[in-house]
Amino acid sequence: MNESEKQMKQPISESRWEYMQRFGKNKYIFFYGIVIYGLLLFIAYHLTLLLSNMYTSENFSVINYITDKNNHIRFISSFILFILMGLYLSSSAWKKQERKHKDEN
Repeated sequence: MNESEKQMKQPISESRWEYMQRFGKNKYIFFYGIVIYGLLLFIAYHLTLLLSNMYTSENFSVINYITDKNNHIRFISSFILFILMGLYLSSSAWKKQERKHKDEN
């Protein structure tokens, strides 16, 4: 990468890092990890399951779907899994930007 390409990329990463720092590490990891990644993936996953069950099951009802014991286990385990995934992803993003910022300085 030549010097002009580095200069063009630096303001973008600099502004992203400044944006992340305004949140602070804990708030950034909480907000992006739990709210953005974790909950959105959790909702998308369960909507996909609900829609697939609607179109593939002959005797489908929302009440049966909600009260089914297997779905309770899936609901809890996927909630925990997606929250943990979100925390990992946002923590990794923070560390990557932190390393990138230290390397540039």
